[in-house]
Amino acid sequence: MADIPGIIEGASEGKGLGLRFLRHIERNSLLLFMVPGDTDDIKREYDILLNELAQFNPDMLDKERVLAITKCDLIDEELMGLLEPNLPADVPHVFISGVSGLGLQQLKDVLWKELNSESNKLDSTWRTEHIVHRSKDAAELHSELVAAGADFEFDFDEIPDDDSDEDLEEVEVDLD
Repeated sequence: MADIPGIIEGASEGKGLGLRFLRHIERNSLLLFMVPGDTDDIKREYDILLNELAQFNPDMLDKERVLAITKCDLIDEELMGLLEPNLPADVPHVFISGVSGLGLQQLKDVLWKELNSESNKLDSTWRTEHIVHRSKDAAELHSELVAAGADFEFDFDEIPDDDSDEDLEEVEVDLD
């Protein structure tokens, strides 16, 4: 599971840190969209996020999705009932509140069900592949963050200039 903040309108065009986060989303099999319940139009906010995915990589629209409507301690059950017909029909949704705990167990159950559904299983050919992990050079990461508009600086005592593949590690994954 990955927490991917920063997906905002314009992320697919490089606004904010969107491109860095969108690349991470490609690796996830299930996407949890969290939209505040006190927003003016939940479906519109959800559609904006979907559009950013489509602009970045249309294949990402094939991923399983769940919608969590957050901050539901600020709205009552009657309003939740009024909001429900306007939510995307093709996506499981849950009303949640981190403050009151409302819907958190239901959200965990929905995520577990979706993660284990047949449509979310890995292709059997992937099981025979190797995953290669390459450590990211800190200087390169810093440059990418600055280019993406990050407004903070890292303080590196020593940034290696070594471009070798010494840190390249091949790992075989057994998913059985």
